[in-house]
Amino acid sequence: MGSFISYRPIPPEPKPRLPWKLLVGAVILTLIIFVIIPTILNRKLSTFEIITAGGKVAADQTGPQDLATLYPFTRQPQDPKQFQLIDDPESSKLLLKTSAQSVVVADLATGKVLYQKASHDKLPEASLTKLFTAVTAYENIALDASFRVSSFAANQEPHRMGVKEGETYSLRELLYGLFLASGNDATEVIAEGAPAGRIRFIEAMNRKAEWLQLKDTRIQNPSGLDQDQHYSSAWDIATIMRYSYLAQPELKEIMGTRDYRFEQKEGHREFWLTHISEFMKENGTIKAVKTGYTDTAGYCWAAVAEKNGKGIVIAFLNSWQSKEDADRLVQQFLQ
Repeated sequence: MGSFISYRPIPPEPKPRLPWKLLVGAVILTLIIFVIIPTILNRKLSTFEIITAGGKVAADQTGPQDLATLYPFTRQPQDPKQFQLIDDPESSKLLLKTSAQSVVVADLATGKVLYQKASHDKLPEASLTKLFTAVTAYENIALDASFRVSSFAANQEPHRMGVKEGETYSLRELLYGLFLASGNDATEVIAEGAPAGRIRFIEAMNRKAEWLQLKDTRIQNPSGLDQDQHYSSAWDIATIMRYSYLAQPELKEIMGTRDYRFEQKEGHREFWLTHISEFMKENGTIKAVKTGYTDTAGYCWAAVAEKNGKGIVIAFLNSWQSKEDADRLVQQFLQ
């Protein structure tokens, strides 16, 4: 009987495997070469970023036209220097009891600073942002221009002018709502209906701050709600308040209005607004005022006061005794 010999097949040699670290490195290098570098080279880097209504970050967008074409600031005076404040080192040596973190008081006519406290601290300024909103809109858009109210704008909180979705208002009416009621709804109607929309309008607000050489200000929304990179200073707010009052008589009139009637007409109903500032109603020296508050910003205040031919501009941020601070500063510098 023959014997059988069993043969086992010889397995194929294993293919060499690349170490996992080398594989990861190759993937990362591929991404860098073909994705990241081309993206960086093709991206137009912006000087600032803007938070959209949806909460997303949008870089500087060129849109159909450049910003200078969209926002020519046709009602803007030629020389910004006449509206800048004049520093006085002695103004910071004066000791006054105020609860506000950042304060500036300046002579209305000359711009000379009479008192300052941490005047360049970059702080959230709440609804004092609306000074930039009003100026940017006024200097670029006709006062009789019509704006339609969106659902987003109509549902803004907490302070509201009271617009309703689908209504239409003129810019003039919206500016009254912005100042008297500090209406977040009014500011969003303006921003959404401005040339090229909300994002480009916020860019224009920042350009206005740059034109006035306000180095402590960065704007990310038109109403002043808290955002990480949205801030200003008492110095910058006093400057934009003085500018609004002296450079633009129609804004001066709107800022000084205590009550306003919206007449019934095609587009909206009739209703009344009274100024949100009780201090303005009680103190006859206050000729223009803008108030602001959030939990983060504290009470913020900007005003022009005049008496016996003398005028001052006041701005303070992060106060917890706003009325007391305002009254003390008015009495101190407007006797």
